[in-house]
Amino acid sequence: MLKILAISTILLQFLDAYTTIKGIKLGAVEANPFIRKLMDKVGIVPSLILTKTTAIFLLSLGVVFNISFMFYIPVAIVYLWAIYNNLNVIKKLS
Repeated sequence: MLKILAISTILLQFLDAYTTIKGIKLGAVEANPFIRKLMDKVGIVPSLILTKTTAIFLLSLGVVFNISFMFYIPVAIVYLWAIYNNLNVIKKLS
């Protein structure tokens, strides 16, 4: 169960990055102020690679150290909400 939740959460990272890039190309603005500042400094793709790689690394540590699967549920919910929001923005801008 833990590995399935971890892999699902990691896949959500990729979907979030994809929908973020697609939305920004259509004129959307990153909602997270930290990520937005990072994007302004180093660019959209490099900032997403940096933040998503860091997130995937941290999420992978949860599997290595056998952290409770309950940790992954709220993380997955947050990313599902972000992807849902990104898709709504993309739909409005398309």
